[in-house]
Amino acid sequence: MNSNDNDDDDIPSWMRVDDEDRDGVTHIVTPKEMLVKGLHVAKYTEKMTSRCHNKTNLVRFKRTFGVSPRTMCEIYEDLQSVDEAATA
Repeated sequence: MNSNDNDDDDIPSWMRVDDEDRDGVTHIVTPKEMLVKGLHVAKYTEKMTSRCHNKTNLVRFKRTFGVSPRTMCEIYEDLQSVDEAATA
């Protein structure tokens, strides 16, 4: 890998956050929000998710991502709090 290679090239500009912009703020997502967004990412339409019970949507989410929306929220929160100095 060249020293000129930048890992940020793989990240869309709207997702990039400079360290000085972070200021210790963690983006919190509720399990319901994670369920809705996750199923949307998995190509389930609103019509598909609204015509079945919540239990079915939870099964769809877990089958797609391998964990529940609550666990995914915890993972997402943990990923935001990784100390880069400790991993180097």
